Amino acid sequence: MAKMKEIHEQYKAGKKFKTVSELLGESLNIKNPYDLVGRNKVLQELAKKTL
Repeated sequence: MAKMKEIHEQYKAGKKFKTVSELLGESLNIKNPYDLVGRNKVLQELAKKTL
């Protein structure tokens, strides 16, 4: 919750974030990007094809 408050304060101060990694200040180690689409099999297949 403290991180969310800090991010909100930065946003209110005018800081713009372009990526999630920039927002969090750390890299996201995602092994299988198709896992991000959830349980929807159609979206998982589309995500696999775009890799």
